[in-house]
Amino acid sequence: MSKPSTEKELMNRFQQGDALAFNTIYNRYYSSLRYFSQRLTCKKREAEGIAVETFVKLYHLCGNFENVANIRAFLYVTARNACYDYLSYTHRKPAYDTESTMNYIEQENELVKEETRGNKLLKEVAEAIEALPEECGRVFKMAYVQGLKTIDISRLLAVPEQAVRNHRRRSIKLLRIALFEKRLPEAALICLNMARTGALTPEVSAM
Repeated sequence: MSKPSTEKELMNRFQQGDALAFNTIYNRYYSSLRYFSQRLTCKKREAEGIAVETFVKLYHLCGNFENVANIRAFLYVTARNACYDYLSYTHRKPAYDTESTMNYIEQENELVKEETRGNKLLKEVAEAIEALPEECGRVFKMAYVQGLKTIDISRLLAVPEQAVRNHRRRSIKLLRIALFEKRLPEAALICLNMARTGALTPEVSAM
């Protein structure tokens, strides 16, 4: 079975204890959770152990979570409590107080939201590109994905250079219209950037 392709599929499979879904969550949060724990304990090895143990607890409770945000909250709260238990046992004070810890979690949550939003926009752009008329789509990909110049596209397709320019302009226009109709002005701005820079972002071209 392949890796989950959407957040909904990820959660459905995670709740069922699917190994690939759990591995996706692990890869997404382990490094930041370990860093978070190390900030509190100032001990690298202890932080690694706390992060791993937190994921073990998560695995045993995988059916109890409704969404990824709940999983994330569980991971950080559980790791934080484990760090405080360790510090209490060793009679040491935490490197950061509770308020600072919660602020860190909030900042991390905002970064995840921005990343999720950005991925959604790039996906919408990629889907709109695939929906372009055949000739426009072909020229668009050659120009913005492969980075070919107008003269090179003209030679490869055996069409006049002006025809290539027309297809390029039309493809950008169609993409803007499609994305604005979906009420995704940010994605439409990505298309405007393509027209200015002559290249797609690496994330879009990889899709």
